[in-house]
Amino acid sequence: MENIKKNNEFVWASVFVNYLNKIRSADYHLEPEYGENSPVDMHVISQSGELPHLDLQLTHAIEVPFVALEEHMKVDYSNHPTVQAIVRKQTKLEEQGANLGKLVLVIQGYMNQELADKVFNSDFKKRFQDSPFMGIYYVAPPMMSDETQEVIQNGVVMTIKDVFK
Repeated sequence: MENIKKNNEFVWASVFVNYLNKIRSADYHLEPEYGENSPVDMHVISQSGELPHLDLQLTHAIEVPFVALEEHMKVDYSNHPTVQAIVRKQTKLEEQGANLGKLVLVIQGYMNQELADKVFNSDFKKRFQDSPFMGIYYVAPPMMSDETQEVIQNGVVMTIKDVFK
């Protein structure tokens, strides 16, 4: 069961690392954390050693898949599941005594780029700029159509709180 969880986390974290490598011309790779009860799920390590080491904590936001996109356009996103996921994870980690200032929170969801742009507007991002986390990112995996096997979504990464600022 633990290996399945690590494999799942590796997929999500890979989307994030590929994003960093692309936009920052970075040379990051992933290494899982195998310690029990660690606040770290994955380590993001610079192969050259020139970039900062990042420790990831991954958590799911419960969402309706974006298939019903038209219905989502009418929704008030001020109390979105991503907000609840951030608050829930912050509370849990603080209770465990984790140093949030050393953790990058990766929220796992399923929104497409268009919907993520609407949800993660400047007001949403402002809400978390003082968060104790080192950085906060929303990540959705690449998706393919079951019927046509075509890519219907590339991986989506949205910065909520940038680790590099």
